Amino acid sequence: MPSKYLLYSAFPNPFNNTTTICLDLPEDSYLELSIYDIDGHEIWNYNNCKSCKYPAGYYSVDWDGNNKYGEIVPTGIYFVTMKTPSYLKTVKILFVK
Repeated sequence: MPSKYLLYSAFPNPFNNTTTICLDLPEDSYLELSIYDIDGHEIWNYNNCKSCKYPAGYYSVDWDGNNKYGEIVPTGIYFVTMKTPSYLKTVKILFVK
């Protein structure tokens, strides 16, 4: 089991097809994992869940550059945010078509 909350840098980054987002949950926890555009608009969230409880463990999530409506997003800078009741971290990613 992980010993602390952690959001890793996405890889590959920059990416043009799919990027992988890895995170650690050291205990069962509510989790929001979202991607925002440069203007701060949420464009995607993990499992379309804003506050679902997940079991402790290691997670790996692939993002294919589509928004929550299934449309491909434009080339640009995006921000991945992991939020739990006791942890908040954001990492920057670059999508290149």
